[in-house]
Amino acid sequence: MQKPVLPLSLLNDLRCVHCEKFVSCGPVYVVTPSKTILCGRCRMFAKPVYRNVSYEALASMFQYNCNNWEVHCPKILFWNESRNHEDECTYGTFCSRFWRHPCTCCRSRRDIPLGDIRLVPIFEPLLDYIRCVSCNYFLSCEPVYILPNGKNVCHRCIHANGFPPNGIHNVFYETLANIVIFPCIFRGRGCPTMLKFGKDLWEHETQCSYNTSFAKAQKSQQQERNKERGVIQTHSGHHFGTLSPNNVPMAPPRKDSDFDLQKQLVKSIKKQQERRHLRAEEIESQFDRRSVDTDGSHKSIDDKGSSSRASTLSRHEEEEIQKHFAFLDRPESTDSGLSIYSIPSDDPKNRTLAGKNPYQFERAIGRSESILSSRELLAELKVKQHRLRRTHL
Repeated sequence: MQKPVLPLSLLNDLRCVHCEKFVSCGPVYVVTPSKTILCGRCRMFAKPVYRNVSYEALASMFQYNCNNWEVHCPKILFWNESRNHEDECTYGTFCSRFWRHPCTCCRSRRDIPLGDIRLVPIFEPLLDYIRCVSCNYFLSCEPVYILPNGKNVCHRCIHANGFPPNGIHNVFYETLANIVIFPCIFRGRGCPTMLKFGKDLWEHETQCSYNTSFAKAQKSQQQERNKERGVIQTHSGHHFGTLSPNNVPMAPPRKDSDFDLQKQLVKSIKKQQERRHLRAEEIESQFDRRSVDTDGSHKSIDDKGSSSRASTLSRHEEEEIQKHFAFLDRPESTDSGLSIYSIPSDDPKNRTLAGKNPYQFERAIGRSESILSSRELLAELKVKQHRLRRTHL
């Protein structure tokens, strides 16, 4: 947003009391008791009290002419740029009284920068700097008084409580605020009104419709929920429905109510939970079956001394089992990494050296090769059990 140029007619009234230049830079201080101000160029002469922060906030909205505009300096400056420019301005030398700038040969006289006196709406970020220290409302009407800490007291608090002690009339703020448009203090409630600084805005605030505060309504009696059920006749057709204060008058009836849908949803969730529970029990039982230790299985088989299948083995079956597991009579291997049994060597050289004894040269095998299957292991245990029974007899 482009900042407007402050009119010269208003700028002439805003001069520093010490250097008599335009107040176009800060910080700005109010001088007592004359109620004048000191600009940023003369801040070394000011006391550290009565800093006019609200004036600085409004002044930052505008652009300013150079102090050498009378000698034809065309520069337009923002707030706080005048000090750097004036030190380097070629129109402000000591020879300006006797000599003219070379550019003045083309046009010796210039128009006075009066500008247009227009009302400028205040910028939103600046509203926090122009609030009353007491009521926290905008400084939108005269009189405005400044306190030693730099805070201001608005016209509302002065009208209600009187003039503040140690307060100074902030005349320069009121002068600059005359061309600024302020919002209504009830804009937080929705009031869109914006008026010029002065009594018009104060009168509006007293009569603003957003100023009234409504009392909380008492609890009203609940209406009876009368329902009428029947056939509803329409031009497009007749349908059966229910009329109640909570339903659309001509809406067709629902196929499934919310309660029925919720009931179906609960049933489906319960079924899923039951299926998952059964599946978990099946998996757990399978793990229990697979995790049975082999030692436990050996003990259970030994305890069953009167097994019907072991006692009914015929002599022919016993001979066949002995031929198949003839290598079980050999001594156990001492190597922990090998099998506890030894089987005859398949090498024919070893057989010739051994003579008739096929177990003279032993070949150690791994555990995976010795245990052929679960059935063979069971038969092996049965043979051992049968031999033990024979020895005891």
